Amino acid sequence: MENIVNLSASLLALISSCSLLVMFIRDKAKRKSGKDMFFKLLKNNFEHNFINDREDILVLLNSVNREFDCTYSLISVLEDYIVYISKGETKNDNIVKYSYKMIKDIINEENQEKPFSNVPDQEKRILRNINENIMNNQIELIKFNLQELSYVITTRNKTYEKADKINKWSLPVAIIGIIVAIIFGLMGLKNIDYNKIEEINKKLIENTIRR
Repeated sequence: MENIVNLSASLLALISSCSLLVMFIRDKAKRKSGKDMFFKLLKNNFEHNFINDREDILVLLNSVNREFDCTYSLISVLEDYIVYISKGETKNDNIVKYSYKMIKDIINEENQEKPFSNVPDQEKRILRNINENIMNNQIELIKFNLQELSYVITTRNKTYEKADKINKWSLPVAIIGIIVAIIFGLMGLKNIDYNKIEEINKKLIENTIRR
């Protein structure tokens, strides 16, 4: 009876680890698939003369956002599309030149209408303040906002570094969890403290982040 309980616990740990692994891989694949789909749709619509302005592109992007449950920034995804067509994915030179010019114009318009649109809200507020200070020649306020911006960037960078370490270790830890669960399940070991195993995994990630 106790072996059955141990085996059941091992199977639960295995399912949990597999779920984490699947979610990690699926999220990355979903974002890539969504962008690939947008590129193909945009390329096809340019080739069939369906793209006349920014709104036609937004229709495609909004549809892809809904289908893949993702949010792609218009400027970022258009900048990536320029790289995509520059690699020779579209062989018609006239279409490449036409689409390139239109996309560049849209990106420039977006940057003028919504400066720093790809920047997080806190940094965006400070950058807009600096822009206004420059136009009004307010040197002291420029210095103040630059100092504030440096604090925000430093904090944001630390957050990104921690997130990056978590992402790097999530996959290995999930794999280790799967292997350990399989071994324990096959061996049918008694008195296994599964909470302790989970705690060790968490500490491994936390210690890695602190480095």
